[in-house]
Amino acid sequence: MKHFLIIGGFALSGSALAFTNVGQFVGNLSDGFETDSNYGQNGNIGVNTLSAFGGAAFFNGTTTGYPGMWVINPNGGAGWLLGANGSAMANTGQQALGFFNNDKGSVSLTFNSTVTSFGGYWETCDQGYGNLNAYFYDINGTMIGTDSWVQTGNAYQWRGWADAGGIKTVVLQGNAAPVLDDMQANTAAVPEPASMAALGLGVAALLRRRAKKA
Repeated sequence: MKHFLIIGGFALSGSALAFTNVGQFVGNLSDGFETDSNYGQNGNIGVNTLSAFGGAAFFNGTTTGYPGMWVINPNGGAGWLLGANGSAMANTGQQALGFFNNDKGSVSLTFNSTVTSFGGYWETCDQGYGNLNAYFYDINGTMIGTDSWVQTGNAYQWRGWADAGGIKTVVLQGNAAPVLDDMQANTAAVPEPASMAALGLGVAALLRRRAKKA
């Protein structure tokens, strides 16, 4: 049986915390990889862990054979090939983040605290490399949503997601070497269970007082 809490005439239940795609937004967290060291691609060394959003999150690569991530600076000679989609540039600024060999492993982005929305500008390899698959998990490690896409042509496209219950981890798999730039996120403010219970008791007490006055 679902449990409902009535607040100001609205019934809240698990179904209210829906995972959904969202359009472009500017979050209170952002990262365009401009301050990261440029690891390049052509003979240089990539990394399997990378701090993001000023330390509010981190990437972890579990790909096989190659490092999971490469901060690219195309104007500095570190290109990033996307198959028939050409060579990726940065969406803005000079740098972007390439994920290598996601078709042979995965890269995860884990936030220190849950966020209510996350997104960024993406490019993928051509359709011959398959879709880029994203899996979203809450603070308990429960999957709350998925998305899958592949792009045609050499142009960044926005892709964003939201869940009022909070996104803790995003896992990327599939497309061989996608690129991400200009990430955005909004930190979550989800009440603790005890706080929700106290709020419910306060509402109940207010209703009793009103009933007595009537």
